[in-house]
Amino acid sequence: MPEGEYNIGAAIPDNYNPTMSLTYTLDVRAGDRAFVDFGAQSRQAPASQAGSPEQGGGVSSILGIAGGVLLLGGIGLAWYALRLRRPRGQLGTGNYLRR
Repeated sequence: MPEGEYNIGAAIPDNYNPTMSLTYTLDVRAGDRAFVDFGAQSRQAPASQAGSPEQGGGVSSILGIAGGVLLLGGIGLAWYALRLRRPRGQLGTGNYLRR
């Protein structure tokens, strides 16, 4: 591509709104690399968002339950680790009844 100043533009489909500038002026020199971002968003809500927001979710519920189980497991492991570190006294060993 020859050196020089170039005007770059993007066309978006009908029913889309631009989210970024659709035109960009770029000065090109030998060995240059350039990346230009363009963005567009649909004017209509996707089918998954078109319904009521209180649809209930299978995946969210499962992830919430899994997170709770992991949290409880972590608390249990922490408690167990603390119990292993703590030295036991004479009464805690059960040797006080032995002769």
